[in-house]
Amino acid sequence: MNRNVFLPIMVFLLLVPLVSAVPSIQNITVSPSDELWLGEGAVISLNCSDTNSIENVYANITGPNIALPTLHFGKQGDLYTLPISKDYLDRTGQFDAAIYCRNNLSETASSAKSFSVSNLTGYVNQVSSPAYVGSTIEIDAIVNRNDIRLSSDVIFNVSLNGQLKNLKVMPAYDSNKGWILKVDSPQTSGIYELKVTAFYGRTSVTFYSSIDVRNSIEFNIESVDKKWIKSDDNVTVALKAVDKGSIIGLDKNNIEIRINSITAEVTSVSRRDNVFDVRIIAPTLSAGSYNLDAFMSYNGSSFSDSEPIDYIVSLEGSLTDGSNKAISTQIKFIQNSATKLTMGTDAYGHYSASIPPGVYNLEISFPKSTLFLYDVPVSSFDDPLRYFYGDDFDVPGISNAGLYDYEIDLSYSKAEIEMTYNEKNVVNEDNLRIFKCSEWNIGNNVCNEDWAEVAGELDTVRNRVKLTSSTLSAFVIGELKNLAVDFGPENDEYYLGDKIKIRGIVKDSGGDSVGNASIIVEIKNFRTVSTVADSNGVFSVEFPSPQDEGEYIVSLSAKRKPYIDFKGEERFKLVKKRSVYIDFPETVRIERGGNYTQEFSLVNNGQAEINNIDISLEGLPENYYNIVGNDVDLNPDEQKTLYIEFSIPVYAETGVTSATLKIESGNITEDKVFGMNIFKENESEAAPATGLFTGFELPEISYLEVLYISVFAVACFSVAIILKKRKVGGNRKDVKSYLLGVEKYVKTGVQPDGIQKSESYDKLIITEFPNVLKFSNELTQTKKGDK
Repeated sequence: MNRNVFLPIMVFLLLVPLVSAVPSIQNITVSPSDELWLGEGAVISLNCSDTNSIENVYANITGPNIALPTLHFGKQGDLYTLPISKDYLDRTGQFDAAIYCRNNLSETASSAKSFSVSNLTGYVNQVSSPAYVGSTIEIDAIVNRNDIRLSSDVIFNVSLNGQLKNLKVMPAYDSNKGWILKVDSPQTSGIYELKVTAFYGRTSVTFYSSIDVRNSIEFNIESVDKKWIKSDDNVTVALKAVDKGSIIGLDKNNIEIRINSITAEVTSVSRRDNVFDVRIIAPTLSAGSYNLDAFMSYNGSSFSDSEPIDYIVSLEGSLTDGSNKAISTQIKFIQNSATKLTMGTDAYGHYSASIPPGVYNLEISFPKSTLFLYDVPVSSFDDPLRYFYGDDFDVPGISNAGLYDYEIDLSYSKAEIEMTYNEKNVVNEDNLRIFKCSEWNIGNNVCNEDWAEVAGELDTVRNRVKLTSSTLSAFVIGELKNLAVDFGPENDEYYLGDKIKIRGIVKDSGGDSVGNASIIVEIKNFRTVSTVADSNGVFSVEFPSPQDEGEYIVSLSAKRKPYIDFKGEERFKLVKKRSVYIDFPETVRIERGGNYTQEFSLVNNGQAEINNIDISLEGLPENYYNIVGNDVDLNPDEQKTLYIEFSIPVYAETGVTSATLKIESGNITEDKVFGMNIFKENESEAAPATGLFTGFELPEISYLEVLYISVFAVACFSVAIILKKRKVGGNRKDVKSYLLGVEKYVKTGVQPDGIQKSESYDKLIITEFPNVLKFSNELTQTKKGDK
């Protein structure tokens, strides 16, 4: 065969198996193990390879009476993994997984994997009970895996009442008893919770039981035939004594009975089944609660037990008001719905009786109210009641229709009170409320804390209220007063950056001031401030202003128990300050027939942008000037330099007149008045004003005098500012003296007499306004030239 033909055939034969190959599944594992426990999840891992790309790896899993939905593997590197939730593996038995791997040509390889789920259970088969202090406790435990007993590889923990116990020996397995666990018994008798935990492989099981641990020798008072006794009563005490379950015989020689540590006389001892009845005569004791103690001597040791008893109780006390007048009162002691005793106060307010100690319900009928106390243990009753009623004095925040104070030195589970009120003190019975004060000062008739409203039933027909309470103190029936607050911001309008001050006073609905109310002031959507009014109800708070213009709402709430809260609102406006400063010279001097450009500045020293500023000049004919840069916009803190081009005609009248530079924008208007001096070249005397200044005449002034007046005006203005800065005080005469001194200094350059060095005009003027001296020197030189 031709070699050129054979080679392609061989290549084709080698490639055919590769093209027809299907995916291959290898290395299927289940973790954590093929043998799982209930409560565990699992992960199936495998490799699936193919010359083509793998498109899908999935599994169909079935178990005991269950088929799981098709689950798809995820890929991590070369490994495909399938987590199986423990919620699917919720039963014991074998699970079978049919696993499929499909490539992009829909060619599929399959494989199978099985795993099992088991359950570990256990229980206490038997335990030593009762056990005895100082002995060994044996616990027989059964541990099953899927209902099959485990006889090896089990580890145990044993605890009693949560305390881990050490096993005395390694657990042994008995085919009948199960695992035998032995621990030391506790050193104190009682019923103990037994907890056994069995560990097997990766899992564990915990089961519980109880153990009755007893003293080896037990001596107990089984019963006392009388719990309420009095001196010299015959009392029978039933005693039981055993030694590990065996009866110990009792007689007068090995027993003793004491009440309140006083030995009682034993009159007889007799056996009744497994107990002994011991008859005694009660010793003489005052009423109260005591312990009856029984003692037994046995094998050189003493054993005892105790039982509480009560001697009969004497009831004594008195009820009087602040004037020591008797408060007519009736007291009933009720037990099991039956009245056991009724007693009342005499003409002096005293009461006296006796009753066996016990738990009673008491019904106490006072003037204007009835008090029911439930579950009152009466072991003593030594003047435990105090009562007060009044409806004629002021209670802050409440219109008083009846105030009641109960001071009870008794224990009780709950109290019910029925109180009648004075309807003459009520405006609207629908508004009646009940309030409680837990810190009532009965001596000063004042509540030392806030009155708190409590729930109750109102009967407007009988003018009565009824309530239930777990504690007693003072109660008042009445209507709440309203809080009223007169408040508001100091101003209706503020600038940005101002402090917003809110002031007010708290009063009640009757117009009386209310002190110490809690105040919350809020500028809505901005900030909240809390304060407390002073004792006169006055308060004030400050806020920094918000950052935006607009109308703001001030919301205020005032609280003080028990008054009805106040809420109110006021408003103020916050605006940006709008202001423009004109920086322009005090005097403009121009030769007639000449041109001159005067620079000036506008400074926005406000907070808002100012637009379309219109600039005008008043006091000069329009053909004398031209304003360069009208219709100006200024941002806050922005300064713009502008110009006025003066063109004075040759025919203009010479002299000094007043002109006004004026700016306007919206509601903003600012003026700058300056002197306009028009002069003729080499002119020594100013011509009389005519034409433009018709209606008045200016005095004829020489150039030197004009210069002098200007310098003097600047100097006076300077000194005035200096005096203001330095807060120089004094009367008009002092100020006049300063100004005359300035005049003399400007004319002559000589410091006036009588002026201290520290206040020299030279220093003041040169320091604060150095140009003044310059003008003064020019004036002096001009004078010399004229001469």
